[in-house]
Amino acid sequence: LDLNLLSPPLSAVDKFNSQDKSDLNISFTKTEIDKGEKMLQKFGVDPQKKIVGIILRDDKYLKKKYPNNDWSYHQIRSSHYKYYEDCAKKLLDLGYVVIVFGVSDVNFGNNKTYINYSASKLKSDFMDIYLCSKLHFAISSANGLDAIPIIFKKPIVEIAVAPIDLIRTYSSRIKILFKTYFSKTLQRKLTLKEIYNFDLHTLQGKELADEIEFIHPTSEEITSAALEVHKELQNDVKYSDEEEILINNFKNLQKDLVKNTSKNVENFSSSIGILFLKNNKYLLDK
Repeated sequence: LDLNLLSPPLSAVDKFNSQDKSDLNISFTKTEIDKGEKMLQKFGVDPQKKIVGIILRDDKYLKKKYPNNDWSYHQIRSSHYKYYEDCAKKLLDLGYVVIVFGVSDVNFGNNKTYINYSASKLKSDFMDIYLCSKLHFAISSANGLDAIPIIFKKPIVEIAVAPIDLIRTYSSRIKILFKTYFSKTLQRKLTLKEIYNFDLHTLQGKELADEIEFIHPTSEEITSAALEVHKELQNDVKYSDEEEILINNFKNLQKDLVKNTSKNVENFSSSIGILFLKNNKYLLDK
């Protein structure tokens, strides 16, 4: 057994929605809380302000952690910070502290409400966990660290998931935006039925790269989904009848397509970014 070739699984499936049903079963000691709060003060974070974390996937992490593995097939999971800049600005305007994880080469200046955590000398394993526990909600490009806010039952917007088999449908705290599939032969995006019927839902890396291109959600769709969560936390969101129908149709179709797979769950309780769904109504085509 070569330990250098071991790697973490890409995803787990909460088939019985236990995350939603269970109580919070993790906490910090008083000593840990005191330590975490002192570190937040060093970051300059106002304890009265709510924090949103933008948790992005560091493409270099797995290569550094497991250098003997070939990680090129993960390239389809990349999600550049440029897609999140407008969203961060909108959240700052709403009075949030925005902390960005996983992007060490971007300088946000001396703005104490806009923090690049990965570039900070205050970064530590402990603060990885403590900061994620303090988030009002998170926005993530579907990576390992976003398991922490989920454990602490924080809402999360899950962006740019690829392949579609990795979407997490089992928690009401998760809002999903995934990468769509563009067929170069057909010169159009594929419907959900086509993705599953052609067995493309588990497609990885460079497989069929000459045929399938993954299309990233737009900046506008990401910002819209984040503002949906902001409003939901204020009990200030209401969907139109048309939007409710779209959401339910998507859930019912996806549940039917995965019912005989390992991704089948008792209840599709996650939500879908409504602007993303409106912009991609073709997904529901027969």
